[in-house]
Formats: sequence, C-alpha cells, structure tokens
Amino acid sequence: MSNSAGHEPASQAPGRRRLAYLALVPVVAILAAGAWLTVRLLSTPPPLQEASAGERARAAVSGRAEPLTAEKIEAIVSASRGYLNRADPASAAAILEPAVHRAPADQALRFLYGETLLTLGRKDEALEQYELGIAIGPDHAEYRFMAGTLSADLGRDEQADAHYAVAQTLDPSNPKHPLYRAQVQRRLGRPDAARANLMIATRLDPSLAVAWGALAGLALDENRLSVALGYVRRAREFEADRATWRVVEAKILNRQREPAAAANLLAAVPPEERAADPALLEEYALALGLLGKPDLAAEEYTRAAEAAPENAEMAFQAARWLDQASQADRALRYAEAAARRGHAGAVQLVERLRRSP
Repeated sequence: MSNSAGHEPASQAPGRRRLAYLALVPVVAILAAGAWLTVRLLSTPPPLQEASAGERARAAVSGRAEPLTAEKIEAIVSASRGYLNRADPASAAAILEPAVHRAPADQALRFLYGETLLTLGRKDEALEQYELGIAIGPDHAEYRFMAGTLSADLGRDEQADAHYAVAQTLDPSNPKHPLYRAQVQRRLGRPDAARANLMIATRLDPSLAVAWGALAGLALDENRLSVALGYVRRAREFEADRATWRVVEAKILNRQREPAAAANLLAAVPPEERAADPALLEEYALALGLLGKPDLAAEEYTRAAEAAPENAEMAFQAARWLDQASQADRALRYAEAAARRGHAGAVQLVERLRRSP
C-alpha cells in the first residue's frame, strides 16, 4: 500500500503497483514437510523396539574413533528417531553429530542428521547434510526435491533450480518438480523457462490450479491481459472457492476497464473475508473507485480498520478513501489513528486534512 499523503485519486494509488503477483499466486508456499517424510521413509531403516536404544546409541558413538558397524548405526538411527518423535531434537543431534563423523559415507545418517538440524532451525547446516547424503547415493527425486525446496527457502535460487532439474529428470511424471522449478526460475528473471515448466506441470496434471494461476501471473506481468484472464479462469475451474483466483481475475478486469465485473466478482466473497484479505480488499476498493463509488470503498476499509484496530495500514487506507468520498471529519479521525500506530504517510495526511476547510 502507498504511504503517500498527496491528494491523488485513490484509484491511482501507487500501492497497487507494489502488489507482488507471487503473493497472489502462492505456489512457493513451501511444502517441505511432505518431502522430509518421504526422505525419512526412503532412507531410514526400521527403528529398533528395544528400551535401551538410547544407551546403545550413546555407547556406539563413545570410545575409540573406529568405524561404526551396521548394528551400531541401526541403534543410533533408532534412538535418534525416538528423540525426534518425542520432540527432543537436541538429544538426537548429540548422537548424530559424532556419528556422521564416524560413518561419513552412511546416507541414512546424513539425511537423519539433516532432518534434525532442520528441526533445530539450522537450515544451512541441514542443507549441507542433505547434499552430502545425495552425493553418497543412491540419488532419488525426493532427495533432490527436499534439497531444492530448502535451497529456495534459504534464497539460493540457482542452487534450487539445479536440484529441481535433477528431480525432473529422475521423476519426469511428477508435476511438482516443474511447478516448483518454475517459481525459482521466475524469481531468477527467466519467465520463458518458468512458463515452459508451468506448461509441463499442467500437461502432467491439468487440474493443477496453482500452475494455471502462476501462468496467469506471468501473463499479467507482461500485460497480456486476455491471456492472463484465460489462465486464471482455468484455475477457477478447479478451485472455484479460492479467493486468490478471484483477486487475480478482478485485477485483470480492472486493468481492462471492466470494474463492474471485478466488483461483482469480489462482492461474492463474504464481507468478513474481504476485510481480512488486504489484496482482495485493495482490488475491490479500486473497482468501486473506478465505478465512482468511493463512499462504498471507504466503508469497506472502515469495516476492516475496526476489525483490526492495531493495523495502521487499514486505518490509513480508510482515511484515504473517506477523503476521496468527501468525508473529511471521518477521514481525519482514521488518519490520526493511523499516525498514532506509526504509519509514516498518515502524518502528512493528518496535516493536510487539518488545513482543509
């Protein structure tokens, strides 16, 4: 949202241009938990059922720095898994750290230590362990997907792209690999590559709404509005109730100067849901403003501001739209509330409104 205090029409607020389409199409909502589980199932031997597993594991990694036997590794894995299941990753790490030094070529230990480090929030070290485990072999698409997802989470998009590429090669029938790869390629400024991978994902799973939504986002970035509209409507075919796709479609309709259609589309969302969704609320208010109804846009924002009394941005936007609706007294109250909550742009708006007749 804009922090400008000028008297520009609300329908032209620069805040609209700041809305990130990836935020509207949340493909990179990271689903790594599923990948961790797959890695666990693919790489970890069955846990021992003996009550003394913890003691045996500690004994296995203590003493002389000799290679670990298969039996000792099994005890370490079993005990570490038990600690993780009891939400005690620190104890698991205490066993696994010396174990990976004693058995550096054991893939199961590497992956389990990586999972443990991830649970402890040590993402960089976790990624290192996953990549060391992959290097040991055998390779697997799910291992690559896990490493790619963690790399993306750390902002290492080139690294993520490389892992997802291998995952695609190892499991070309799984649409999640081109889908996730497309998102990092988009962030890397490679829209053509991202589009190609999204098309692969939709061919593998034509009902994959999030891929159609991402294609719409790419087309919208390029101002190919009719193409974007076709894509987002495909997304809505499969996820009709998802507000995200309504917002994208409304954004396109507003750009096409069809605000009545955009307003009708978003008016179908319950008022309490509109108030809780800043992107939807912004697009709905814009449509109302384009229709010459700033008073209705102002009421939408005042409702949202009352529902979130600590939200400075909501109060500021309520003030701006009330100002557009020529309700100066109410606009001043909301602008003052936004200023008290620390909104920088609200201070200038308060000053201007106080100087107004």
